[in-house]
Amino acid sequence: MQVPSKPLQNAVQALGRVIRPRQSNPLLTHLWVQPRAEKVLVGGTDGEHDLVFSLPRLDLGGDEAAFCLPFATFGQFLANLGPDAIDLSRASEGLEVRSGKIRATFSLIGAEDYPDLLEPIDPRGELRVQAARLAELLEVEYAASREAYRGIFQGIQFEVRPAAPGGPARLRLVASDGYRLAYVEGEASGEAAPFVLPYRSSTLLKGLLGKGEGEARLELGRGKVRAHGKDYTATFKLLEGEFPDYHRIIPARGAATTVLEVPRAELMAVIRRLMPLAEGLYRRLDFQLNPEENTLVISCRNEYGQGVDQIAVTVAQLNPEATLAPMNGEYVLEALAHLGADTLEWEWNGLAPSALREASAVAVVVPLRV
Repeated sequence: MQVPSKPLQNAVQALGRVIRPRQSNPLLTHLWVQPRAEKVLVGGTDGEHDLVFSLPRLDLGGDEAAFCLPFATFGQFLANLGPDAIDLSRASEGLEVRSGKIRATFSLIGAEDYPDLLEPIDPRGELRVQAARLAELLEVEYAASREAYRGIFQGIQFEVRPAAPGGPARLRLVASDGYRLAYVEGEASGEAAPFVLPYRSSTLLKGLLGKGEGEARLELGRGKVRAHGKDYTATFKLLEGEFPDYHRIIPARGAATTVLEVPRAELMAVIRRLMPLAEGLYRRLDFQLNPEENTLVISCRNEYGQGVDQIAVTVAQLNPEATLAPMNGEYVLEALAHLGADTLEWEWNGLAPSALREASAVAVVVPLRV
């Protein structure tokens, strides 16, 4: 069988994020290959993530028995090949690989005991989202916890919001580590119950989506979700448990809230300048509003010095008793980096969680109490 070199190289490179060199089951350190009449399937798994790529077949052939190759050795060899098409053929001593003038033979084993990477998942819902937009939505993963003991906080919740009259449904992605929260929305079609995708799976899916064109299709099964793209099928195990009621954390705007309209880029620049002088582990920044001059003063200090800067803001709503509490500067900066509007609404109400808002996204940061 003959396959183009670049698609195979790209597929094997992506599979390197799934096929790990050390596995309790040695078979999972291999690359799974399934020749078919008009395409060749290559895939791998780590037990949590199953990933299969479909590659065009350049020669005429039929379905053949699947086999497995040692992934690490084959991947290193493949990465250094040129643009010539790659011929793969079985020989008595293993799999013969030819490309241009180079020829190599790899040991292979049967795939009878390899996990079924395309096993039906009993779909219970389906979502369709533009691939590029879903990749953007997955940026919300920045607010998810990276700590294994945090359970459900290690994931991103997907939920379908009811459509407005005459409009499309909205897909909302939510992430929180308990100290901050973020959600973002985008257009989608289909129906599915809420589910929580692990952070690592989200990162893998985002890499697959890239800046690709077209539509991504998500099938929700029992304890799994399967993503279908132009040339891949990826299946991810979901986190068990119920995502916390995050609506209680998002502050409701009322008369007691001070609301500022802030220039996002300018605020980010000020915080970046001050961060080297922010105190300790919590990277504390202090905020003070001067409503007479419409300025927000930002200051910090540590054992090496202190700094102060300010930006012009618009006071959309003022409660003189709603103090501006200190914040973790890194959390604020990361939230700003993942919002896109030029001007944001920033809501304050003392030591209650503070919210940065734009049209289709919200970032919430819990103030410091030290």
